[in-house]
Amino acid sequence: MEKYELLDQVGEGSYGSVWRAINHHTNQSVAIKIFHTVDDEGLSRSAVQELKFLQMLKSCKGVIPILDSFLCDDAANRSKLAIVFPFADCDLTGLCDSGPNFKIEEVKCIMKQMIEAMARVHSFNLIHRDLKSANILFHHGKVYVGDVGMMTQHERNKHHDPSLITRWYRAPELLLGKSNYGTEVDMWSIGCILVEVMTKKTPFPGINEDHQMDRIFHMIGTPTQERWGDEVISYPGWKKIRHGLYKTNQIRNIFKDWDKNAIDFLEKLWSPPNTRITAEEALNHPFFTSDPLPCEPSSLPKVAPIHEFEVKKRKNIPQANEQNKRMKPTIASNGVLPANSYANPTGHVAHGGKMHVPPQRQPVQYRPTNGIAKSLIQNQQPPRTILTGQRSNAAVAQ
Repeated sequence: MEKYELLDQVGEGSYGSVWRAINHHTNQSVAIKIFHTVDDEGLSRSAVQELKFLQMLKSCKGVIPILDSFLCDDAANRSKLAIVFPFADCDLTGLCDSGPNFKIEEVKCIMKQMIEAMARVHSFNLIHRDLKSANILFHHGKVYVGDVGMMTQHERNKHHDPSLITRWYRAPELLLGKSNYGTEVDMWSIGCILVEVMTKKTPFPGINEDHQMDRIFHMIGTPTQERWGDEVISYPGWKKIRHGLYKTNQIRNIFKDWDKNAIDFLEKLWSPPNTRITAEEALNHPFFTSDPLPCEPSSLPKVAPIHEFEVKKRKNIPQANEQNKRMKPTIASNGVLPANSYANPTGHVAHGGKMHVPPQRQPVQYRPTNGIAKSLIQNQQPPRTILTGQRSNAAVAQ
């Protein structure tokens, strides 16, 4: 009997796809994230990065833990990385779309758990760079930060790509082209998530970067050298700003129904980058220390499983990577792929490290195309077939 049985798809993106599965050895529900290869170059950089940082953060409470990892082979004889996580019933996108309206003490509980996790991540000098509601997982009251494929190490004067963060959650300094950024960009994204949890609406759904900037500056005011510091004039986009168009910060007007501590907390999350609150400072803010205090995770409402993938599917919103739909694994009732599933050279299905292969194909020896991936997956173990289903040393049981 195969170790894992795929049940249904619960996620999709440019990286690949996520599947709900069952571990037949433990009867545990798990999520299996299967990464695309990059043409003939082997594993994608984001796949290797995700595995690397998951191992680094294996003891970090609040980051979704890795249970297993393995390489599998697709029909074109290309290696794919599969990472196994505990299955989470919801992500915040699904929860905000279909769940109940949260009480303020429930909002505080959700946000506190997330920020506690990010404080630990930031203590490693790591920037997540992809904090959004779809990457915040929710299971039985516990909140987990997921999808660390965009994560990077923060070093002083090190430059990064400012366009990686999802546009709706991207800090304004990044929209202006700042590249030597740090953990403060994650705090801006947390402010966007706070608004979503409180209002069930995305605060800045810009259709392009210019529209995104306009929506943000309408809320917080157009940047000025006085408020943002001298560094702002060095941003590549500084000259494109329509200076003086939005002179005042509108947060207190737009969120006038919030209590004063919630408004002040949001203002600090959406402050200019040179004064933006840190994760550690956020945990000590009166938003969390004043009545009503955050409720216990066990008191959060019980909800039916729902994820961004299902929300978009129900609303007929295109997924991040439409091509993935043509690559969906087809599993017969006996757990074996039907013969016509092999006609697609990019088709794949993973079951505990095993790929179901047509009879004429023989298991092949693992030939790593990336030195980092080899060390992460094999960890100096002797060569083995890709299709063995053995647990790799890279896996971390939680």
